Amino acid sequence: MSRRNPYAPPSSSHGHRGGRPAQAAVGPLTRLVHLFIDTAFSYLLFVALVTADYYVGSGILWEFSTSLSPFLVALTLFAAYYFLAEALFGRTVGKLITRTCVVDGSGRRAAVWRIAVRTGARLIPFDALSFLIPGKRGWHDALSGTFVVRPGDRRTRSNADDR
Repeated sequence: MSRRNPYAPPSSSHGHRGGRPAQAAVGPLTRLVHLFIDTAFSYLLFVALVTADYYVGSGILWEFSTSLSPFLVALTLFAAYYFLAEALFGRTVGKLITRTCVVDGSGRRAAVWRIAVRTGARLIPFDALSFLIPGKRGWHDALSGTFVVRPGDRRTRSNADDR
């Protein structure tokens, strides 16, 4: 007779541990580096697109950025940058530089719907700083059920450092 607990959560051969990936989630310092790199890159992308549209294209972005609020145009491009980069590649430029990626609770690449929730949650005021709360995940991670990890890093979550 087996002594297996019938009330224990199911186990998986894929490293799934109760909603947490087998890889260690990166620390707040790495997340802060992501924030700075991705913010700078998204603003450079915004300026490049608006400038190119003004000189080469139809001028639609230029019209929107001068007649509507430039903030709304930048916010839309910011959300599009995060969504497209994480949905297509599983990482942004900041995550590429730090060799990290976005995964779901089982350590697999996050589904597109999770990335959509993650991107929408980024629009919550002060979300960008929510990962600095000790012992907590960022709001966009918690709401979407995602983690930012270094692929192949098999340390336990409690050993995650701020490299």
